[in-house]
Amino acid sequence: MSDALYQKIVRHLKTVYAYHRIICTDDGIPCDYQFLEVNTAFEKQTGLKGSDIAGKLVSQILPGIKTDKFDWISFYGDVALNKSEREFEQYSESLKKHFKVKVFSPRKYYFITLFDEVMMDKQTLDAIILEEIIRCSGTQFDPEIVDIFVNKVVPAGTVIQKEAVKRFDAYPLKQE
Repeated sequence: MSDALYQKIVRHLKTVYAYHRIICTDDGIPCDYQFLEVNTAFEKQTGLKGSDIAGKLVSQILPGIKTDKFDWISFYGDVALNKSEREFEQYSESLKKHFKVKVFSPRKYYFITLFDEVMMDKQTLDAIILEEIIRCSGTQFDPEIVDIFVNKVVPAGTVIQKEAVKRFDAYPLKQE
């Protein structure tokens, strides 16, 4: 396949495409990565224009990436240094979006990401909120508030409600 045809296909993909180079410290530890090429879908989903970011470091474009809860640089660095591939879903605090990502390394120090924004339906989002309520409250929560949340937010009889109730049964109740 010619380079021109390859470029045309990548440019018109509906899936987000980005080609990067990992940057390492003198000790070989990933510390940043450089944008080499992105497609139109990347620009639409991230709001970042290819001509503005090509050749720049992710830490310059998304300064908050190094404090993100998920360590994007180390994760991608592991893929790039080991010429491996991975598939995962993750929320990007810097872009305020949830993505399903496939990442692979065609050669050492380089990696390609193919991703799409994950659009959650209301029930899935409510289940995530419910999990966060449980996580934040630890083992101390008011079962009446949980029952109200489950019954009002998640329609009766749904799989999510049944799973949520199972999860609550595993947690100790707040002692009065």
